[in-house]
Formats: sequence, structure tokens, C-alpha cells
Amino acid sequence: DDPHSDTGDDPHSDTGDDLLPPIIGQHPTDQTVLEGEAAEFEISASGEGLEYQWRQNGNIVGGDGANLVLSDVSRTATGSSIQCTVSNSAGTVESNPATLFVQWPPAIVEQPEDVYTKAGGLVRFSVEISPGNPGQTQFAWENEFGTVVSNSNPMDPFVATLGDDGDRYLVRVSNSVGEVTSALVNISVNYIDIYRDLESDVYVGNEGDLITLDPGVDVNHPEFISYQWYKSASKNDDDFEPIAGATSEEYSFAFSYDEDDEHNFRLVITDDTHGISAATQPCRAVIL
Repeated sequence: DDPHSDTGDDPHSDTGDDLLPPIIGQHPTDQTVLEGEAAEFEISASGEGLEYQWRQNGNIVGGDGANLVLSDVSRTATGSSIQCTVSNSAGTVESNPATLFVQWPPAIVEQPEDVYTKAGGLVRFSVEISPGNPGQTQFAWENEFGTVVSNSNPMDPFVATLGDDGDRYLVRVSNSVGEVTSALVNISVNYIDIYRDLESDVYVGNEGDLITLDPGVDVNHPEFISYQWYKSASKNDDDFEPIAGATSEEYSFAFSYDEDDEHNFRLVITDDTHGISAATQPCRAVIL
């Protein structure tokens, strides 16, 4: 019964009871990536027989080693908490949390629209965006020659002239990580100039004579113009009613004493798209 004989009961024998729990030397650190890129976290730990388990917001994610790679990260992942648990048969230790920050450029949700206005009207473009992250969004409105005319959204307004007709603009929307450019938009400026008005009276010699009312009208965009002739309901009356089918710049009709004598006529010119209209002075038809 030698007390020093090798019975296997020596508490200091190499049975594995001396295995120490893991020790983390370097915790995962915060990572900032662009949307769609990969984010990589790593941990440094010492010990034998180490096993790793990574979690994102408490949920197990792929990666069973000292590195975690999250591919194609989306903006919804920004602010996620990433932690790693390191364990062996002697114990478990959890890392400090690291935060995932995802950045993305702004996006255009609704393009700016063409502006239709009259000479002297205000021009102000605007664009609807989805802000990026970080959210310090910048705007640069440029004309088609690349000159920046405004850094606001909506764009700083200006008074339209006929010289602005056909000019084109775009906006560049950016933050610190990217930029998006809008489509080009146009300015359309119209006007109505009645440079030759109707006579106050037009005289007719006989029943059935042809009368032609022909004012002089100048417009910038005739494709937007509509014409409507009106006639007073009774003699020397200003209660005008539209004449069916009389929708041209010029109006001709055969004079009828009963229907037309001392009735007033006038032309109304309208451009609903540009928000303008004009009318001639009344013209009275009188038989001699």
C-alpha cells in the first residue's frame, strides 16, 4: 500500500481538469458599411477548444469562427447589436456588443415636373426624396449648362420671362456617401397678345352679307390655345353666350337682321395649361 503508487487518484494528474475558460483579448468593434456591402466582425480570444457563436440583436447568425461576415447588408440592419459568445468545456464568455451602422445615399421618390406658366409667373421646381443615412441631404439645382441656381428644395423661385421658355433643369441630391440625379425638366412659358382688337362696330349693308371677325392674336405656344366666340343674348347686351362650333381665331357668319343686328360679339382665348386667358373687346354688328 505505497501511498505514492500510481493509482490514478492524484488530483494533480493531467486529466483535463486544468482547462481554463476562454479569455477575450479583443472584442468586436463597430462597423460602418454602405448598403449592399459586406460587414465583417472579428474577435480575438485565447484558450483551448474554443467554439464561437455570433448573434445579431440576440438572434443566432452564421459564423462559427472568430470572424463573422454579413453579406449584402440592408438599411434595416443599421443599429444592430453584434455579440459573440466564446466557450469551451471550462466555461463561456460573452463579448461586448458592437454596433453595425449602414449608410446609403438618398433616393428620388418622385421626379420634378415640367413647369407651365405665363410670362411674369413664378417658376419653382421641387423633388420628393427618401433621405439617405446619414441624413444631411444636400440639393443642387442646375440649368442645362451646369450652373447651380439653387441649393434649396423646393428650388428658390424666379419670375419667368419669354426668354426662359424651353430652358431645362435638373437637381442633384446627395449626402456624404452618394448622389442621385433627377431627370431633366422643362420650363414652358406662354403669353397671349391681342395686337389687333375688334372694331367696336361693324357695319353691314344687307341681310345675308358675310361678316368676318378677325382679330390679331399672337401666342408663344399655339398648341395649348383654345378659342371660343361669344354672342350677346340680346341687343346691346353684355350677357354673352358661347356660339356653337365657333372655336377658331377667325369667325365668319352670314348676317341676319333678326338674329344679329346690334348684338355684341367677342372672342375669348384660353390656355388652361399655362393658366392664362384674354378676351377681345366687344364688337357690335349693325345694319346700315
